[in-house]
Amino acid sequence: EKRLAWVHTLCAMFICSSAITGSLVYGCDEDGKWEEDDDDDEEEENIARSKVIDSEDEDEDGDPSRDLEKEQHAFTKCEEVFQPLMKRLQDSNDGSKDVDDVLLCIGTMVDNIELLTPSFIQEYQIGRLVKEVRGSFEGTHAEVKVRCKRLSKEMRRVYKEKEGHVPAGFKPVKNLKETKEKNKVQNSIFDGKKDEDGSSEILDTDANDVIEQKYKIGTAISKAFYDGTHAGKIEKYYPESNLYH
Repeated sequence: EKRLAWVHTLCAMFICSSAITGSLVYGCDEDGKWEEDDDDDEEEENIARSKVIDSEDEDEDGDPSRDLEKEQHAFTKCEEVFQPLMKRLQDSNDGSKDVDDVLLCIGTMVDNIELLTPSFIQEYQIGRLVKEVRGSFEGTHAEVKVRCKRLSKEMRRVYKEKEGHVPAGFKPVKNLKETKEKNKVQNSIFDGKKDEDGSSEILDTDANDVIEQKYKIGTAISKAFYDGTHAGKIEKYYPESNLYH
């Protein structure tokens, strides 16, 4: 059974100096709480409610569009690294309660902490997730609480260091890389095959599988596609590929 215990100050300093045993010993009061508990919660709530501050010290000779592009790239990189970790952490917290997996996720987040951006912290509310995990395990696994507090502290540091450098007017686009991949697929689909008269076949994007013909020959239709709205009459139908011309 785990319980609170006393440790000599010199011993605690020695234990915490190691990368392996660090965070196993920490100072607390007789109830197991330490002085930063209340301050941490309040500061995380402030971050969750605040907006990213536009930078006022931008280089006047810099290219604003390039700054926005770089910030979006950093945001997208955060998504690639932290979204899978957040999902895994949420699943472990809600379902399996696997302490080792939780600690692994938190440790990996700490290792990649410098990749975080203020926009990502706000858009995905990662601080609230860490707080939720900490609350789930603090009564049974003190090491989870300690690691969560370290992660929260690092996130606040990164947020404060970077918030003043966010380009003015920056609005992050979520899952930009995934959206671009989908657009590539759409573009390749809508390229279509050219008939002898040079016209293109149009794919009915409402159908995912081969289904019965929806529109009769001669039907006048108007449909929205990736490049705008097209109107006309159906002249041909290809049931094997569900294509309309």
